[in-house]
Amino acid sequence: MPLSLTYGRTKKDISIDVSNFLSVNSLDIADRTALIFMLKSDKLAADVDAEYNITEGADLSVSGNVITARINDFSSISVGPTYFIGLGIQFAGDTQYREIPLGTGDIIFTQDVIRG
Repeated sequence: MPLSLTYGRTKKDISIDVSNFLSVNSLDIADRTALIFMLKSDKLAADVDAEYNITEGADLSVSGNVITARINDFSSISVGPTYFIGLGIQFAGDTQYREIPLGTGDIIFTQDVIRG
């Protein structure tokens, strides 16, 4: 069963502090050339097959060393599967995104019982 928005009011922000990644790699977030965030239910699927994919803009923003991804379109996300998070940053000279290690970065939407 796909999830859906109710009159555009449903959204979920996921904030990720990348300070450690930047420090370890001697990078400055201000020097980025691109950002990408995605959710995939299949770790091995190509990035173009991600159920949710955004690049830097209103729904993927940076404040200090914190990157915030906003999920505001649930039409391709379903209850049940586990979704794996991917977050990448490109810097000048990069030909691919540098993947930010997130540890156990997965999202599971689970159906609950209405108790009203």
